[in-house]
Amino acid sequence: MLRAAPDATRWRRILRRTLQVVWVAVRFAWARRQARQLAEDPAASQNAERRLAAWLREQCVALGPTFIKVGQALSTRVDLLPLSFIEELAHLQDRVPPFSTPLARRFIEEELGQPVGQLFVDFPSEPIAAASLGQVYQTRLRTGEEVAVKVQRPDLLERFAVDLAALRLLAGWVARYTDALGSLPLVEILDEFDRNLHAEIDYRREADNADRFRANFARFPGVAVPKMYRAYSSRRVLTMEFMHGVRVTDLPALHRLAIDPPRLVKHAVHVNLKQLLEDGFYHADLHPGNIMVDQAGSLIFIDFGLVGELPRPMQLRLVDTFLHLVDQDVDALVGDMAALGFIEPGKDPAPLKPTIRWILDATYQPLGHRPTFREMTEPLADIFYRYRLRVPVSFSMIIRTLISLEGIGLQLDPHFHALDVSIPFAAKLLLTEGGKALRDRFLRELVRDGRLDWDRLEELLRLARRDPDFRIGEVLQVGVDWFLSPDGAGLRETLFEAVVGDPDIDWERIAALGENLLADPSIDREWLVRRLTCWLLSPDSQPMRQRLTAALASDLLAGRWARWHGATRCLRWMRSVVP
Repeated sequence: MLRAAPDATRWRRILRRTLQVVWVAVRFAWARRQARQLAEDPAASQNAERRLAAWLREQCVALGPTFIKVGQALSTRVDLLPLSFIEELAHLQDRVPPFSTPLARRFIEEELGQPVGQLFVDFPSEPIAAASLGQVYQTRLRTGEEVAVKVQRPDLLERFAVDLAALRLLAGWVARYTDALGSLPLVEILDEFDRNLHAEIDYRREADNADRFRANFARFPGVAVPKMYRAYSSRRVLTMEFMHGVRVTDLPALHRLAIDPPRLVKHAVHVNLKQLLEDGFYHADLHPGNIMVDQAGSLIFIDFGLVGELPRPMQLRLVDTFLHLVDQDVDALVGDMAALGFIEPGKDPAPLKPTIRWILDATYQPLGHRPTFREMTEPLADIFYRYRLRVPVSFSMIIRTLISLEGIGLQLDPHFHALDVSIPFAAKLLLTEGGKALRDRFLRELVRDGRLDWDRLEELLRLARRDPDFRIGEVLQVGVDWFLSPDGAGLRETLFEAVVGDPDIDWERIAALGENLLADPSIDREWLVRRLTCWLLSPDSQPMRQRLTAALASDLLAGRWARWHGATRCLRWMRSVVP
């Protein structure tokens, strides 16, 4: 926690800061009351609220770094503020004038224990960027490597300690003497903000985050992360590799590099989904200033001070949510939201259902008629604010990230639609490349009550094919290799039981699905037949062959011929379509 033992001087600073915040709060409350009195004129009321939101953003900047971060945190909380304020605070720029370079040099020497001249060559007189937490210099190590040196503002810890103490003092007064905020857990929100801020200003943790992110994408092409130089870093100084690139939204520069913007934004969406669905660890400050593009078209991610983690149970629940989205099951999606913490116990979820139904209908609209992700979240945001539903902190950051990513996408490609890119890739990721726990959960959900859910499987394949770059042959090859590997033993067992144990299995439908798949020119039929045949004749498949033989014998002796007749028809069809 960012707290220090208060002395008389600090208490005077805390009280003075508290009065400043109170003055802003009183002016805000009065202006909000005036805006509400215009309720009979919706247009005037909305204009007044937008002006008030802009004023609040300006006050956050005027109050300094702590309140810039408070405003940015509030921009993710659709449960705490009306949408007009959320949208305005989302534009809050984390830029302030730089502090002096002599002070920065002195601070580096105090932190690293050596003169700047012994660490770096020709340390510059001006930073290349400055923000509320620190500023960045471009220079070189004595060993020749080009680096970026991020230096934290020397007075930052003291300033945060005073501001957070003032906010806690004010929160205590509000909770004790008024019910203006109702059941809003203001102290808990401040605690969470304090923890996140503490993590963000520890540059050693940022270096850890960058290394973890790089490791997650070691085998994923088109992603770059600067190398961290630990020997030249501390808690408040971070030295990293300087990577050359252009801003992700700089269209003229992208065209000069012969980089296709629509393909680039599609890649960015895929990178983000991998973080959420596979890694459970994601960059939580995804704005254009933190993403660059190099000459090869790779995305360069920088500034890992703010990251998020999704625990495995939440990831597994997201798989369920994705499948319920595929099924267009409103009740199941409401259950998912409750399980993820969006709906508190005892809260009536009924107000959410019409909006979720609208979102589902919008998702499956024909191309060109679908609303954006932001447009789809607007009615949800309104309901969350009006009914005091809660957005878990981790998901508030995810929502902000997705909206930011969509904003980048629309700048690069006016025809970009997040769902058109997200749903096919999510289906492909879960069908092929997802982590074992996610994939196992996903594949188990394809078997319901001992039967394979063909409707769900066919819908997933249809959604995946929305992506023009989707190749069923790639999916099938990866999927078959995994299915026949030791890791796929559990699924093989489940599917075997589903097929052998289902007296009404529709072999004609299996044949039709196979025909549809094998008609795809990306499938290597010869490889497929050879791979399946080798496995079927291998020792690994012997237990399954024995059980299949026993099931066949049992059914034939009992006169249950029909289902196996359908199977032989399916096999005859397969023989006709493979080489």
